[in-house]
Amino acid sequence: METGTLASAEDAHASLLVALAAVEAVAAKAGGVARAAAAEREGHTGRLAAADAAAADARAAIDARRAELARAREARGQQEEYEGLKAGVAALPRRGETAAAAAKAAARGAALAADADAATATLAWRRRQFAVLDSCVAELTALYAEPDADVRGRGPPGGGGGEGGGVMMGGEGPDGAAGMAPAGDDDVESGEAPGLADDGEEDAMES
Repeated sequence: METGTLASAEDAHASLLVALAAVEAVAAKAGGVARAAAAEREGHTGRLAAADAAAADARAAIDARRAELARAREARGQQEEYEGLKAGVAALPRRGETAAAAAKAAARGAALAADADAATATLAWRRRQFAVLDSCVAELTALYAEPDADVRGRGPPGGGGGEGGGVMMGGEGPDGAAGMAPAGDDDVESGEAPGLADDGEEDAMES
């Protein structure tokens, strides 16, 4: 080979080696960058997973706190309700006092019932008295309404004067009819009828 051709080939070979070295350096640099990027991506993925796990833990803790707060509120409401009921029960009278008041009310009711029964009996007796009085008034009215020829000479009821003898209360009149004994004021006011049985009204009505 000629000397010039060999020198040119050596120069070209040297240039090729330099270019190849530059390419290898660029490739090595690119490989390093790729490896760094992969490592960074792996680190970012790990950090993202850790952040997600931390967020999940935080959400779980928040939910637990909320549940605990709800339970605390419920317990507080129950405690307040219990305190209110306790105060209401404490304000009520004791069982002994209630029983005594109930017994007193029952005794009062029994006394009122007895009074009502006594008043009813008294009213019934008063009605019988007034029936007897009405009968006496009717009989006396009929007696004084007779013609003067039949009652001439008769004295007033209960009196002993007059010609032919008067009508004696409690005795017999001129016509043989039985006289009537007037009831005393004490008997009328007391509600009792001494001398009159239950059939006294019927006897007075028949006389």
